[in-house]
Amino acid sequence: MTEPERQLAVPDSMDGIVARARELERADRLPEASALLEPHVASEDPDVLYRLACVRARQERPGEAEDLLRAAIRRRQEDARMHTNLGVVLDMQGRSNEAVRAFRRALELSPDDPTVLLNLGAIYGEMGRHEDAGRVLQRCLQIHPSYDAAFNLAIVRLRQGSLPDACALLSQAVGHDRRSAIAWFYLGRTHAKLGRNRDAVNALERALEIEPDLVQARLTLGIAWNALGAPRAAVRELERAAKAWPDQGKIHYHLGIAYDALAEKARARECYRRSRTCAE
Repeated sequence: MTEPERQLAVPDSMDGIVARARELERADRLPEASALLEPHVASEDPDVLYRLACVRARQERPGEAEDLLRAAIRRRQEDARMHTNLGVVLDMQGRSNEAVRAFRRALELSPDDPTVLLNLGAIYGEMGRHEDAGRVLQRCLQIHPSYDAAFNLAIVRLRQGSLPDACALLSQAVGHDRRSAIAWFYLGRTHAKLGRNRDAVNALERALEIEPDLVQARLTLGIAWNALGAPRAAVRELERAAKAWPDQGKIHYHLGIAYDALAEKARARECYRRSRTCAE
């Protein structure tokens, strides 16, 4: 069989159809996955319903995905994956309380599933239920140490004002994924808030190596250089930030501080004037 014929071949069993649809979904060939599954929806096979629901969710059709998942759950009530994905599509529709119930049901069925714990912890955080979020994400981190668990728990700790804990967790996160610019940025910003400006510079420079257009990191780096008494380095970063965000008063204010330290008083005054103008 040639490769094109192999790609066009239709599986001869329901399990084969679901497996092929999963392959197509993974390859981001969502219309083909949908077309393969749709003729078999009437069979009410829960695996078909579940897989098509996953495709519909990725197609940003959460209402249809919800209907399919509820139908699948009626036929297989003890499948944690189905309750988890029901929570996801309910969350996509802004129905947070219902999503929480779905995730908690999934957790009853699969208490140590890191995907369920991450989803539940994240939605608790978005709802402002930081104590609940921290409890769930801490458990996730203990059971399954990972970038997502460490990073999400760090964000919760930041919102709770627990800067040292957040810093330690962000260090764990970048240990899991050293290419995450956003984690390096948050780590640098947290170091800066703790007065650890040299550590802040190291982390922020790493963030910008990975993602040079991360303007917030460049602003924070400029502020850290000012705090370290290195105004030329501060000017270098803050001028680049100002080009990207010319109407951000905070950038011009810290540029004024840097130019003041360089005894460039006229430039400093202009920066302070710009900062006031942008703030109005």
